[in-house]
Parts: sequence; structure tokens; C-alpha cells
Amino acid sequence: MSTIFHIALPEDLADAEREGTYDMSTRDVTLGEQGYIHASANAAQVEMVRLAIYDDRDDLVLLELDTDELAEVGLTVAMEPGDPDDPDSDLFPHIYGGVIPFRLLHRIEWPTR
Repeated sequence: MSTIFHIALPEDLADAEREGTYDMSTRDVTLGEQGYIHASANAAQVEMVRLAIYDDRDDLVLLELDTDELAEVGLTVAMEPGDPDDPDSDLFPHIYGGVIPFRLLHRIEWPTR
């Protein structure tokens, strides 16, 4: 098992619970628009994303995703440059293959800042 992380907005998570699937790639961008769902490999990446994209929100939800569980439902995780124009930039996990079933979203505590 390998673990990756995704930052979610509470309203997007509520939609996912109601619909049974999660389809947000990142803030205000759906899987359909982006082509994959953004994730982070570790606490440092989570914090980097939080500061860059969600710094104005204090109600964020941190989700833990098991890559084996994702694979069992046909989703794949690719480690790709965070900056597509810089192949030497930090590699981030990107989830491909469709929406994530709500049951695979595991809410966890924020890492120590």
C-alpha cells in the first residue's frame, strides 16, 4: 500500500457524499476540465499546495487515498512534474481514470505545521 493525499473543500466533499463519487481535481477545477485529480505525496507537498491554492480557507479537509484501493477500481496514479513546463520540478501524484468512489476518501488530521 502506498498513501497519497488530496486537499478538499467541505462543500465539494458534501457533493461527493451525496453523489457517491468525487470529481474535483483542485480548487474550482473538475476532473473533466483537468483530465486528472491532483494529489500530494507527502506533508511537505500538502503544505505547499495549501499555501499556494487554499491559503484563504481555514476549513479544508485533508483526504488520504490508498493507491492499491484506487487501482482496484481502475484508477492509476502517475508521478508527474508539478510544473509541466519544468520537467525537473517536484513530482506530484496525479490520479487518472475517472472519478473516485466516495468510500475511498479517508478523512485524516492535518500534518503538524
